[in-house]
Amino acid sequence: MISSSSGVAQKDIRIIKSQPSFRNLLTELWRSKRLVFAHAVREIKIRYTPSVLGIAWVLIQPVLVTVAFAFLFSRFSNLASRDIPYPLFTFVALLPWQLMTSGISRSTTTIVDNKHLFTKVHFPVIILPLAGTIVSLLDFFVCTMFVCILFIYYSFTPSANIVIFPLMLFLTLYITAGIGVMFSAFTVKTRDIGHALPFGIQLSLFLTPIAYDAHLVPEKWQMIYSLNPLVSVCLGFRWTLLGADIPLDMFLISITVGFIAATTGFIYFNKARTHFSDVL
Repeated sequence: MISSSSGVAQKDIRIIKSQPSFRNLLTELWRSKRLVFAHAVREIKIRYTPSVLGIAWVLIQPVLVTVAFAFLFSRFSNLASRDIPYPLFTFVALLPWQLMTSGISRSTTTIVDNKHLFTKVHFPVIILPLAGTIVSLLDFFVCTMFVCILFIYYSFTPSANIVIFPLMLFLTLYITAGIGVMFSAFTVKTRDIGHALPFGIQLSLFLTPIAYDAHLVPEKWQMIYSLNPLVSVCLGFRWTLLGADIPLDMFLISITVGFIAATTGFIYFNKARTHFSDVL
């Protein structure tokens, strides 16, 4: 309330605080696209420059996992399609799994790890978790070279469905980025996500159809199993690259859950980002 000594009637003054719109977030991100890639390059240098093997570490984990699965499970012919070599069957599913889990893992703590930047410069904070997804995308492209080697070694011809592969990759990146930015916003308020995530990633390796065919999941558990967004990307990659038969209903449920989760993540991040500087 403002009083006037000249007898003017008192008036109410309302202060309306504008909320950041999702459109403004996309506009800021587009204007700062060079900054996003610059931060991603910085993260790549920090991660691989001091290492002796460098970027070769990207291949070590999925190759060792594939070898372990092949050694343990390849004798069970019902785990994979009979027409697809088991190592190729496994590694193709590991590609999107590694892309999503590493991207989400990097994005989750990136805001907390770079909180010193909030007091130095103004920038669209979403570039921090998105840079984690871009770094994981580079790792993904390195691993695809090994997939090409497997195709040549087994004389296996890629499926004609490969024309859909760019769309499947885009959906995988969208889900990864959306869940990653959501977890990064959660981590600003509580560090529990960062502690629970490594266990969740290890568990997802067995709750995702990587070492086995999704058709082997008991029918009574398929609905719950389909709520895992990782299921859809692994099935999608197998269908586009190998032409493997996949449960369509399981794929559609899983991809829908992933798309909704990612979209919700972007919306939540957009609302929460205005309070990051206060919490950090």
